[in-house]
Amino acid sequence: MANSIQLAQTYLPLLDEVYKASSRTALLDATKVQIVNGDTVKVFKTSMDGMGNYDRGTGFVKGDVTGTWETMKLARDRGRSFVVDRMDNEETIGMAFGTLAGEFIRTKVAPEIDAYTFAKLAGTTGIDTGTAAAITIGTTDVPSLVDEAERSMNENEVPVEGRILFISETAYAGLKAKIVRTVQSDVLGVNREVETYDGMRIVRVPQNRFYTAITLFDGKTEGQTAGGYIGTKTTGFPINFMVIHPSAVCKVVKHVLPRIFTPEQYQDADAWKFDYRVYHDTFVEQDNYPTGERLDTSEHERFATLMYEINVYSDKASGKKAQCREIMVVIDELLYQKNFTRLSLTPVPNMENANIYRLVARYRVETDGTTLYRR
Repeated sequence: MANSIQLAQTYLPLLDEVYKASSRTALLDATKVQIVNGDTVKVFKTSMDGMGNYDRGTGFVKGDVTGTWETMKLARDRGRSFVVDRMDNEETIGMAFGTLAGEFIRTKVAPEIDAYTFAKLAGTTGIDTGTAAAITIGTTDVPSLVDEAERSMNENEVPVEGRILFISETAYAGLKAKIVRTVQSDVLGVNREVETYDGMRIVRVPQNRFYTAITLFDGKTEGQTAGGYIGTKTTGFPINFMVIHPSAVCKVVKHVLPRIFTPEQYQDADAWKFDYRVYHDTFVEQDNYPTGERLDTSEHERFATLMYEINVYSDKASGKKAQCREIMVVIDELLYQKNFTRLSLTPVPNMENANIYRLVARYRVETDGTTLYRR
C-alpha cells in the first residue's frame, strides 16, 4: 500500500498542472484560501467605513475596519473510478495512470468546472446583462457590445486594470471582423489574433463550456450514466461574452489525493483501480443589490437583497468567548424569525484592543421595502 500512496503523491501535482493548462477559468482560482477539510474552506474578506469630517477639536472620526476569514462550503463534490488491467511493474502502471488521468482532466474535468463557473456567475443576482442576441460574423457590431459592458463596469467603479474578457469563438470571430488592420506589403505572414482589447486580456471559450445554466449528471441515474454535464434545456442559453474582474470572484478547486488500489487489493477484477475526486465551487462577492428576477418593465427596483454584518464584543476577564456565542444565539434566533439567512460566523481579532473578544456574523434577506423574505 505504501507504493500506491507514493504513486498518488507523485501524480497529484501533475494533475493540478494539467487542469491549469486545460481550464479557461483557472486564472480565477483563489490564492488566499485556507483549506479547513475536504469540502470546506476559509476565504479572507474585508469591509471598512468610509471617510468622515475631520474636527480640529476632536480630530479624526473613528472608523471600523473588518478583516474576517469567512467559512464557505464547496458545493460540488465530483469524481470517477477507473480500472486498468494488471501490468507487470510500477513504472508501466504509472505511465498508464498518468495518461488516463491527464486525458480525463483535460477533456472532462476542466470543461465541466469551466461550465459550472460561468453558469454560476451568469446566474448571480444583480449581474449586469445585455440584450440577448445571436452573433452574426461580419454583421453584428461586437466591439460596441463589449464597449457597453465596459461602460457599465466603469459606472460601477470596477477597476480597469485586471479585467478579463471571456468570449465565445463566434463572438471572437465577430470581434476580429470589425477590427481594421493595416498590413505592410512586404510582410510574409499575417497574424490576426487579438490577445487584448482595451487592455483586457481575452480568453476564448468553447461554446460547450459557455452557458447561462448547466445540468450536472450524477453518473448513476438512467440517462446520466456517462456523467458530465449539458446546458440546461430551458434556461441554459449560450453566452457570447463576459467581462469579469477577478477581485469579484472566489473560485476554489481542490484535487483530492487519488486512491490507488493494486490488483491484490481490488477484488472485482485482475486490475488496478484509480479513484479520482475533486471539490470545487465559485463564490461571488456581493453587497446590497436589486433582486434581478423581481424586476419588471417599469425598471423600478421592486425587491432588493440586503446584506447585514453583526459584530459582538466581550471584555470579560474569563468566559468572553462563551458570552459572545450566547449573545449571537439570541441574535441568530431573532433574525431567523425575521427571515434572515446566516452566511457566516467567524471570530475576528479586535485591532484596537486584543483583550476584547470579537465575533462577526453575516446575514442576507430579501425585501420589497415592507416585508422581509427568506431566499
